[in-house]
Amino acid sequence: MWRFLNSFTGLAVLLFIIGAVGLVYGADAIRDPGQPHDPWLPWLYFGAAVLMVVNAVLSVRHYEQKMKEQEQSRKEEARK
Repeated sequence: MWRFLNSFTGLAVLLFIIGAVGLVYGADAIRDPGQPHDPWLPWLYFGAAVLMVVNAVLSVRHYEQKMKEQEQSRKEEARK
């Protein structure tokens, strides 16, 4: 479980909190200055949070796969 705790997960939590604030206090509470009013803005933050979680999972899986491949190549070279 702890292996998925990386910067992508932290960003996902932050985006989720911002989206929740937008739902509770309204989309204008999280709107950037000069940005037009968009009632879907909190949901966009939730979508971005989901993407960050997917990115966190995929990056950890990719790293683990690369480590396994390197370990296998080391074992093969040691046998030669």
